[in-house]
Amino acid sequence: MEFQPEVINLWEVPLEPMLTGGLGLLPLAPLCRMPDDQTREQALPEILRRINGRLNDEATPELRDSLWNSTYTLSGLYFRGEEVRPQFERYQIMRESMTYQATLEEGRVEGRVEGRMEGLAEGSFLALRQMVFLLGARKFGQAPARFQNSIDTIRDAERLSRMAQAVIDATSWQEIVDTQ
Repeated sequence: MEFQPEVINLWEVPLEPMLTGGLGLLPLAPLCRMPDDQTREQALPEILRRINGRLNDEATPELRDSLWNSTYTLSGLYFRGEEVRPQFERYQIMRESMTYQATLEEGRVEGRVEGRMEGLAEGSFLALRQMVFLLGARKFGQAPARFQNSIDTIRDAERLSRMAQAVIDATSWQEIVDTQ
């Protein structure tokens, strides 16, 4: 026996067989060829309603959870998350899904890590700016407001470090601010 794989472009496969075939085909439905009179965005609410009906009628809770999550994940191949998430959230199963909740928690954790990293970065900028102000003030007196404003907007740690070092040879606040 010899098997030859066949590549099937889902966007060319009619929608209806995916919605009426085996339950395992349901997650592929949002990626299939839409009815001629509808865009994918227009057809999605009805597709999800039909998937929900079949899963509620025919699937065990575990299988329903798995297939909903597969549908959501595969929909992400075509739709952006902010476009599709509200439509999926209409179905309680998505909110109760362990996989969905884990995905949300992962996003929250990543957000907290990014926030901490931004906070650390901002703390570094703040410390470097303070160093420039303290060293410059010791040599030239307090920086005029226009120089304070210029320095406060700099978000380049290396440049701020060079500015602090430039205080040694600088003859004015202008020279410090002009340090690239």
